[in-house]
Amino acid sequence: MISVTIVVVALALPFCSIAEESCPEKFLRFSKDHSFCKPTNATCKYVIKSFPTKEEQIEIVNLHNMYRNKVALGDEKLGGGLDSASNMLAVSWDDELAEIAQKWAEQCLFEHDCGECRASSSFSVGQNIGIMMYSCSPGNCEPKQANWSGTVYMFYKEVGEFDKELVKEVDFSGPMIGHFTQVIWAETYKVGCGYASYEEPFYGMDGAKQLHVCNYGPAGNLGRIYMEGPPCSKCPENSCCGESCNKEYPGLCFLSSYPPKYPTEEKATLYFCAFQENDPNCEFDSEGAQSWKLTKTAGGTFLSIIVQGGSSAVARFRKLIKVKNGACMNISLRKGPSVAGEKEDSAVDVEIENNGEKDLISLWTYPGADFITSPVQMLYDGEIKFSLQMSVSAGATPQYLEIRQIEITEEPLPNYRKLV
Repeated sequence: MISVTIVVVALALPFCSIAEESCPEKFLRFSKDHSFCKPTNATCKYVIKSFPTKEEQIEIVNLHNMYRNKVALGDEKLGGGLDSASNMLAVSWDDELAEIAQKWAEQCLFEHDCGECRASSSFSVGQNIGIMMYSCSPGNCEPKQANWSGTVYMFYKEVGEFDKELVKEVDFSGPMIGHFTQVIWAETYKVGCGYASYEEPFYGMDGAKQLHVCNYGPAGNLGRIYMEGPPCSKCPENSCCGESCNKEYPGLCFLSSYPPKYPTEEKATLYFCAFQENDPNCEFDSEGAQSWKLTKTAGGTFLSIIVQGGSSAVARFRKLIKVKNGACMNISLRKGPSVAGEKEDSAVDVEIENNGEKDLISLWTYPGADFITSPVQMLYDGEIKFSLQMSVSAGATPQYLEIRQIEITEEPLPNYRKLV
């Protein structure tokens, strides 16, 4: 048995090492056709392939934050006059998102890759693509650098087609607004872009196309765009906002660490673990042939493991938790085969120990690149301990599991009937 206290030591692969691998395991689990793993398009007549320089990275981040700040302060008069935003995060550069975007740009396709194909180790990923064209003779096209100012403006100018009533619940059944909404999506806080220019005729003329691809995390364009209200009034706890924080973008919440930490909601929280460093709630003992590890990403710190066929692994949490009959445990996780497309053949259970009795409860799960929340109803009054167990069938290929967060609240599941 291995005893573990929460000190984050396992990191996501740094940018320099990503480029050295043909197809990292962390991408293969999402898709065999992951954009990062694609070879160069042999049919593409490149004029230039250009991963953004440090100066361009700063420009891209500033362009996004300029538009986000405009909305956050309530200064955007188009779209019916947008209300100010209380929770608009500042975005910062992410190398992993950019590397994936660059690989997709080098495919020379003016279309989106699939969601799993651009998934990152940190979170679900949104995407904007912009294209520009210029005339030139075949084989004699002068290389042109990316036009990030014009591209991000193209994304944002869809505000002219936007209806402010969509802030509460975005709807894409009308005019094209998805590029704009992703640019200003309040809970997105990372961006990474790539660029390629290639010869390809357009409108019957010889010329070249400039393909700009930006990836965003966490992905937007589902649900509420932002919370209306006074700027800065609903920022995360681990952020600063206002002119004393950043004079250029005073309406944005600048994170000091990842992911954002928000105040506990009104519902009574009995237990919470997001695997932050030195959190006693998250201390556990590792049992089994394979050891659990902590992986720090821009999307949070995850408890993760890869289990071989015919094996199991247990994370036995030390915390003694006082619960009430009807409380609910919510476990945020993602799992699946270590190589996408292979058979998903694992089970995840939670064992609850109460008054010397142990109950083993199977979690509802399904494989995928996005985290899901699996609920467990607490049918106990008093103190409990719990453990997580992952089991893989004999003969199965390796399977992975990542736990992002575990929370127990007094709020019961819908349709819950208290047992007496």
